[in-house]
Amino acid sequence: MQKIGTVTTPEFKKLVDKVGGREAAAEAMGVTVATVANALKDEPERFLGLRPILELQRAAGVLSPVEEPEPGNGAGATIFMSADALEAIEPIRFSEKEEGFQRDMNLNQVAEIETLIRSGFTKFPPIVVGRIPGGPLLLIDGQHRRQAHMNAEIGCHAHVYEVKNLDEARLMYLVWNGRSRRPTSHEAYAASRNPVAETLKKTAEDYALTFEQVSALFRGLAGNGVDFVEPTARIKRDVIEKAERILDVWTRDSRWGNEKSALFNSSRVLRALGHFARPFALENLERALVLLRGKRNGFQKDATWDRALRRGARALATKFLTYVAPRLTVAEVEAR
Repeated sequence: MQKIGTVTTPEFKKLVDKVGGREAAAEAMGVTVATVANALKDEPERFLGLRPILELQRAAGVLSPVEEPEPGNGAGATIFMSADALEAIEPIRFSEKEEGFQRDMNLNQVAEIETLIRSGFTKFPPIVVGRIPGGPLLLIDGQHRRQAHMNAEIGCHAHVYEVKNLDEARLMYLVWNGRSRRPTSHEAYAASRNPVAETLKKTAEDYALTFEQVSALFRGLAGNGVDFVEPTARIKRDVIEKAERILDVWTRDSRWGNEKSALFNSSRVLRALGHFARPFALENLERALVLLRGKRNGFQKDATWDRALRRGARALATKFLTYVAPRLTVAEVEAR
């Protein structure tokens, strides 16, 4: 018999009827009426995930209460938190608050965990919570487990740490999530408030750069020095000055911000410029950049530099140096 998520096709049909038909089912599931109609076929063409099925079961009122596990006595800082207590924990998301650090929720992952809970599996690792003196409980790790337990209306275990402030909680988030799925570079950048992240954010604001652009430029200049986790990590002053010099020259060009000049504006070219700038003294860098910027047809699609970039930022940086070196020497001689 055909199964749709966790239910059979006949069971699915009964659920649809119970909520009042296809349109009501589609609204409850967060899908289109056509998706419901497809799922009602004897041989559906597309797979329906766990989350829509759970939402349909919830709307139909057929989800049975889940038996709560016996609260643990607590070992060290591990405690049992009821569903109501879980509600009081604050997840601070960088997409919602400037000081946030939690990434956005994956509701499909929540549905997978809730399905396991409803099947009787409750042996999940404790969620990790930080307690600020006199302040709220902050969610550090386990947001999907927390949400799934709240959806199932049962509690779970939590390991509670005393944290000095929001910055310490933020660092714990970055470290703890590095043990499971490491936050993406963009997520770490958005969540972090260490000196490296603050430097990049200020540069991005000053020059109206995207994360991809500012990250690529500084990674070209500083390599592994772009660390959003280590609290004491810093970008050297000479690296910042070179980044500013590159952007001063590049953003003054009429091609900057022009969608027809995609290569000139690309993060890959900015990374190559970062590599290119490393050996230059600051006083020579601007002249070198002006020479690059002035190359006729240099940044057109399928031109020499575009082809070099397909091999990577370092390959393009080498091409830049090959082009600039003899011309920079001539310019210096003529200047004398």
